[in-house]
Amino acid sequence: MRAESAALQRRGFSRWHHSHRVWKVLLIQLMYQAIIYAIGGGVAVACTLSAMLMARVWVESFSYFQHYGQVRVPGTPIGQRHVWNHMGAVTRLVGFELTNHAGHHLDAYMPYYKLQPHREAIPMPSIFVCFLAALIPPIWDELIIKPALKRWDLEFATPAERNIARKQNLAAGWPDWLDQQPVPHGSPATVGC
Repeated sequence: MRAESAALQRRGFSRWHHSHRVWKVLLIQLMYQAIIYAIGGGVAVACTLSAMLMARVWVESFSYFQHYGQVRVPGTPIGQRHVWNHMGAVTRLVGFELTNHAGHHLDAYMPYYKLQPHREAIPMPSIFVCFLAALIPPIWDELIIKPALKRWDLEFATPAERNIARKQNLAAGWPDWLDQQPVPHGSPATVGC
């Protein structure tokens, strides 16, 4: 929403000009709910809004898993390396390419079906496996996220990100793998990120 407002200001309009997409979305939502109300009444509207809320929570939880544990220096841009990729066909299909959403951070207007996966990224299990494993912290920590974060910290993080990661790892009681195996920034995985 901020990007849309900033774009309107650059074109000489107010931040909340009538051409802002938020007004179009609100109008469509009001029309949609009015149709639902006409068909099924207040109960149908409540059910529809509940389903929409649950879907939003589901999508946001997937998005949370897409960035879990990765660090970025505040104010620096998000790069492709700041997203876990889950390349399974079912995950990609059911998740509407959410698993490839690094491209969305690079170009917020890109439609989901045009998102390209970052194939050099660390392979992760299905996002559904990650979601379920996270419900059992020892499995999530030891089998999935610690090995992935160790590799990300060593191969993809910038030196400044490694400093942040080291502090967070130590605060979590994890080993200081950055002290054990330093990898110089500029390795093939970090170039161009």
